[in-house]
Formats: sequence, C-alpha cells, structure tokens
Amino acid sequence: MSTFWIQPARGALLAQRTQCGAWGYQVGGEAYVEPTVVAGLALLAAGASGTVEPAVSEAADWLVSIQRTDGALGLCTGLPDPCWATPHAVLLWAGLGGYQSQRALATAWLLSVSGETILLDEAVAVDIGHDTTIPGWGWVQGTPSWIEPTAWALLALRREGWSDHPRVGDGIRMICDRAIPSGGWNFGNRAVFGSILPPQPDLTALALLALVGSACDERLIERGCRFLASTLPGIRSPRSLAWGLLALDAWQRKPREGETWLAESFAYVARNRPTPLDLAQLLLAANPRSLELLAARHPQPTESR
Repeated sequence: MSTFWIQPARGALLAQRTQCGAWGYQVGGEAYVEPTVVAGLALLAAGASGTVEPAVSEAADWLVSIQRTDGALGLCTGLPDPCWATPHAVLLWAGLGGYQSQRALATAWLLSVSGETILLDEAVAVDIGHDTTIPGWGWVQGTPSWIEPTAWALLALRREGWSDHPRVGDGIRMICDRAIPSGGWNFGNRAVFGSILPPQPDLTALALLALVGSACDERLIERGCRFLASTLPGIRSPRSLAWGLLALDAWQRKPREGETWLAESFAYVARNRPTPLDLAQLLLAANPRSLELLAARHPQPTESR
C-alpha cells in the first residue's frame, strides 16, 4: 500500500508543534502563519480525531492572537507586516466551522486591498509582457500583484461566498492574463523583455486551484494541466508535487500514480529532517477532502437523462 506513510507523517507533524500550539518553517523554530495553516488543513482533511482536532483548534486560536484590528494577519507574532498570509488564516478558520467575526474582518481587509496597478505606454507594455492595469494581490502592500498571493486570496474569498465580488473577478482576470502561452504560470510575469518565462509547477498548480469554478478560457486550464501532467512524474519536491496533484485532482485529471509519488516524496524527505511544511503539504495532497477545505472542489458534471 502506498499510503503506509500517512500515519507516520501525521504523527511527526503533530510532534513538530511549537509551544504556542502552531507550526514554524523549521522544526523548533518560531511559529508562522503559512505552515500553521497548511498543517491545520492537512490534519483536518485527514479526518482528524483524538489529539488532532484540539491541536488544530489551538493553532487556529493562535492565529486569532496575532490578528490585527483591521483584520489582517502578519507572518508571525513579531512581524505584523506584510499580510499576504491573511487568506490562509481564513481558510483554516472556515475549515473548523467557526471564528465568524475573525473571518469577516479578514475578508473585509482582503476586499479592501490590491496589488499596485500601472498604466504604461505601449512600448514599455510590450517589454513587460502582461496587462499591468489588472489588480490582483501582492506580497507586500504598495507593490505589484503576483500569482501566489492572488491565488490564496481567491481561494479564501470563494470559501467565504464572495465569488461574485468585483475584486474576485479582477483576480481571475489577472491570473488568466499572466498565463504562459505554452501552458502554466510563473511567479507573476509571463515574459520579460520579449522572452517567454518557463512555467513553474507549484505556481501553475495554485493558479489552477484558484480558477476552479471561474468562467476562464478552458484552453488555459487544458494547457496548465498538460504541463503539470508532463512535469510531475519527475518531481518529488513536496511543494511542487503536492500542489500539482491537488490541482490535477481539482480538474479531474489526477494521475493513478499520484499516491506512489507522494510515498516516494515522503521517503525522500524522511531521510533528512522534514520540515512541518513538507509533511503538511504531502498530507494535504493525500486526502480528497483537502479540495473542499480549499474551496477548490470542481463541480461534477451532471448526467443527462
């Protein structure tokens, strides 16, 4: 069975909690929002029981303790800025089915901010390679939009029922505009000075997850999925493999070998000292409920009668 690794991975992840009940980027390191949320979602998706659900609730309470009065969350206790991890917290709170006031504050903040837009003259716009007037979300306020923070913001807003909001429409247009012609996505640009950039599997996966349920060009989806399907067989990096498999699953293209690849990735990281994020991402990809928690479950086609 290629799922033998799941219980050891879950046990190791629980053992890596910090004193405040959250998770850091490194074992024994300070707690941060991103690894805490991904770990919490992974444990919830696994059908949390026993000591797991209290652990997730404790982590969610830690997120509450660092939420700012305007609804945003910084990266950790001592870093109130930047706030790109705010949508992560929304997803974990929503997954637990509570924290309504915190979610409402964080959602309002997300809807109030955007990446910087610039109106360029035609010559410069050709060199940039994408439409700089479409607002998404950035890593830091006052800077341009990027694929990853935009994707997380769209997932959180869709989870909270804001799919029809104009800001969500902007984010979808921004991601679609940044698609690489051959398929997939890079960090933000599709080209620089006329040179097409190579797609990255993790960014492609997040973009595809964010586009679930949207009225985007199906050709972008097909090309992005084709890129992942051709790339993942040679990848065992937890981040790229896990998010890539989740994205293919969301678009009904999950490869049969996916479970084996996850087991191989776990075996690779276990030989060293796996980080909480390594374990959490692999566990997240191993459970079908993860797509529901990420608001990325694609509606199944209805059969005609």
